[in-house]
Amino acid sequence: MEKRVELNKYGGYTWETKIPPYFRFLFHETNEKNFVVDFQEFKWIHFKTLWSMSSSSDLESTLKKAFDKLYDYFVYHSDIVWTESQKNNMLENKIKELRLNDYKNTSNNKIGDFVILHSFEFNKMDWDFDIETNLQIITFINSAGESYIIKKDLNFDVGSIIIYDTNKTINELIKGLNHTNIYLPSFDGVLCQISNGDLIIKGWNSDVFVEYQIFKEKNK
Repeated sequence: MEKRVELNKYGGYTWETKIPPYFRFLFHETNEKNFVVDFQEFKWIHFKTLWSMSSSSDLESTLKKAFDKLYDYFVYHSDIVWTESQKNNMLENKIKELRLNDYKNTSNNKIGDFVILHSFEFNKMDWDFDIETNLQIITFINSAGESYIIKKDLNFDVGSIIIYDTNKTINELIKGLNHTNIYLPSFDGVLCQISNGDLIIKGWNSDVFVEYQIFKEKNK
């Protein structure tokens, strides 16, 4: 998912994502924070819009609706064979791109009024105690095997980490569950340390995080 720099004719920004080999989606944000979606095919020297749709949902939900409509289009109006499994796999990858690019496009390296002091892309997170130093050790690891370690005293609550998409802490997200255990998933994300001392994780979907907690508790 690539975000264009210039404003579109609707007063917002446009995100583009390619559907190989000849297609693309354009997600046009409006000044009312809705989306107009164009599905286009490359014809000779330019792209031709095959169909459009509108959505009042957020960009991720709009992306899912667009892929559902695209699947129906390929099934009923095209010679292209595109299975539901192929659709779901591509959609999953596009959502990952969107969540990580949401971080990369943060203006002025800030979240709200606070400066991002450090950021680290990761796909695994570990949490442990160091008995000798009486410190909590939180380790973020990326796909290349590189790690970023945060050391906190025993008063630090891992549940105070904020999940960016809803601006809620882990504790707030699991408050309604019948357990207090915290299970750390192996999801792609971006850790942000900001100037007020908070730790924020971008790229995690809060609903999926809560579903993961329920699944792990049932199967522990």
